[in-house]
Amino acid sequence: MNQNCHVCDIIVSRIVTMPGNLCSRRPFWLIHDPIRCFFTLGLTVFVCSTVSAQADDAPVLTVFADVRYPADYVQTTTGQELPANSAGNLVQALLEASGIPYAVEVAPWSRAIQAVNSEPNVIVYSIVRTAERESRYYWIGQTRPVDIYLFGLRARAHELPTTLQQARDYRIGNLRANVVDDYLSSTGFTELVYFQDFSRSIAMLQRGRIDLIPFAEHGINQFLRLQEADSDLLAPMLRIEALATSLNIILSKRTDPEIATLLTETYQELVQSGRYEEIMGIEWHGDLPPGKALSAGKESSAREKCLQAKDQVFSSKKSLQSRMKGV
Repeated sequence: MNQNCHVCDIIVSRIVTMPGNLCSRRPFWLIHDPIRCFFTLGLTVFVCSTVSAQADDAPVLTVFADVRYPADYVQTTTGQELPANSAGNLVQALLEASGIPYAVEVAPWSRAIQAVNSEPNVIVYSIVRTAERESRYYWIGQTRPVDIYLFGLRARAHELPTTLQQARDYRIGNLRANVVDDYLSSTGFTELVYFQDFSRSIAMLQRGRIDLIPFAEHGINQFLRLQEADSDLLAPMLRIEALATSLNIILSKRTDPEIATLLTETYQELVQSGRYEEIMGIEWHGDLPPGKALSAGKESSAREKCLQAKDQVFSSKKSLQSRMKGV
């Protein structure tokens, strides 16, 4: 965003230093090449006004959406697209209540994890909370409790495994770098087949390219419905007990702590006001962090930090305008 603030200054400086010292010898340029003069100035004003307008709505946070199937989108009031599911609705309510400008990015899960591990101001959801991940992120709040099962075709249920030990000999389709992949890889599973999203998994199961897929128990019926598959096509073969935890909204650790606190406090307000239950359709389960609400002054400070990128643009306008008067 700081780069945008300097775009107009760069354009003006390029005009001033154009070959032939066009602007430094104003009388010669204006007399001998007036069309070029006014065209260049007009282009400069247009570009600068466009940059300023874009920076006025510059996002502070980048949200990597929880995308599982192609039809999984909804247009938000901010003009961004979030998945048309309860978790997407919860994240939208959280961000709009916090007042923080945001942009949505759709990318493979591995890209989302890479971004939240290495970049500031990144939100990812929904991610399983584990002891290994605890210190890596700011945990803003849960979307729902989760039980993860390995599902297979019901027609093949008699030949599929019912224990994790048996499942080692079967091909398991999954997303790369998600919590199930981390767990299975770390416990010695080698028959892992990767795809970019779960929309391909049904066809792969039916063609015999994989035997099992991991999926949250609460989401399997919606998944089958969106895939236009029979509701009894898949059967839960075994529960992965080690992954019985919760799905969560996380914020990258490199983000300003005051922004993290603002989001956490806003999430708690959604729970305490009943908005969480209204959006998710379930009661909230868990313990909220001990009350450490931001004072009015600190909340204002956090919101100002989120929006300071906008203010930087306007501080450069006067400088630009005064420099252009001298052209």
